[in-house]
Amino acid sequence: MERPVFSNSFEMVMFHVGNDGDEEKFMVHREHVCSYSPVLKAAFNSSFVEGQTQSYRLDDIRPDSFRLFVQWLYTQGFCILDEISLAGAEPTSEMALTTTRLCQERDLNIIQLWLLADKFLIPRLQNDAMKHFVKILENQNYKHKGIYRSTHWIPYVYAEGRTTLDSPLRHLAVDLCLYSTSSSWSNAHPDHFPHQMLMELNSQIILSRETGYPDGRHYRHIRPDRNYLVVEDKPQCKEAKH
Repeated sequence: MERPVFSNSFEMVMFHVGNDGDEEKFMVHREHVCSYSPVLKAAFNSSFVEGQTQSYRLDDIRPDSFRLFVQWLYTQGFCILDEISLAGAEPTSEMALTTTRLCQERDLNIIQLWLLADKFLIPRLQNDAMKHFVKILENQNYKHKGIYRSTHWIPYVYAEGRTTLDSPLRHLAVDLCLYSTSSSWSNAHPDHFPHQMLMELNSQIILSRETGYPDGRHYRHIRPDRNYLVVEDKPQCKEAKH
């Protein structure tokens, strides 16, 4: 992946992002998007509407999620909320409710960013987003003490064929539920765990008999080691859909 050198700093493209009254327009250097995404490069150099108008419409992503994409294009990073700790807070307090809402918005923005990077074939951005998200999930235990768990995004990942069975996001969702989500949280938020995810959870849990127990009734969960990152050094080509 070649980084842009601003050889055509005056050439801009327009992104129309969002719908239902929540649309924003983003002007981005053409060289940037074409350097990082083979999909956008093909689109803006095509005879289709994107090439003719030098604009691209995204109805299935929120402006705040796309804002993270633009930040990454220019800085190779993004500004993500580092929320306050909820340890010791009352779950129904105004502070806890506000923090929970902000965390939910932040987490869904990262999920949408990962999916956008997948659509545009930018594996480095997928991995950067995943690393940030995994770090957020790892910090939950000491930061929120069970008051907030990031699981509300799981139905979004499974809805409308957004992901396939081997998606790293699905693997992450299954592992999060298996190893980091308490039964009390699951019981309180059943709508966070769609049927398809539970089927995958069930099929991927393997019980192995523990040795050293005379009654032979002790088991432990095992599964193959997970890697939530995608390969960066094997670029693919995917035609823009119209």
